[in-house]
Amino acid sequence: MDLSWLLLICLMVGPAVAHLKHLQPAALFAIVAIVYAFFGSIGFLGDQVTSGDPLDVQTPFSSYDVAKDWWLAIRLGAVMAFMSGVIWMQTYVGAMQYPRVTKMLFWLFHLGIITDNSAAKFILFFFPVPQRYTDYDTFAELLYHITLVAELVVILAFLSLTCLLMWSAVRNWKRRGSRSI
Repeated sequence: MDLSWLLLICLMVGPAVAHLKHLQPAALFAIVAIVYAFFGSIGFLGDQVTSGDPLDVQTPFSSYDVAKDWWLAIRLGAVMAFMSGVIWMQTYVGAMQYPRVTKMLFWLFHLGIITDNSAAKFILFFFPVPQRYTDYDTFAELLYHITLVAELVVILAFLSLTCLLMWSAVRNWKRRGSRSI
């Protein structure tokens, strides 16, 4: 059974509910990290059960794919958990200056990751695969452009989020430093 559609639904509904309940920005990252870790663990256990030998741990690059889906989910879960910890720490010490902008950048980052990972499945599901060899150029070009734009959005959102968090920390540090003088 392919769990990618269930993963996609959980990745959209979980943070959306947290956003509508006006939870802290760190909660959005934490929910996504939990979803990625859960589905990554299910994929890993499924691979171990179907491999025949439960003691034989397969390497993450053992298939014809560059990386297995579960391995990617676990790595994305780790990134989201790290970002959740950094944002929570800033909120805890009072350095979070722009929670709305942080949430907006979360959504750009998150939707870019989902588009980058799911665009090919979505296009292959809704559009027929070309039957002639000459039509594959335009089909592959469409996939390439969609993933390229999604990766650009992810990179820009991540860099913007990192700069925003650093700016908030420096601004808070300067503000506390000026009080002690």
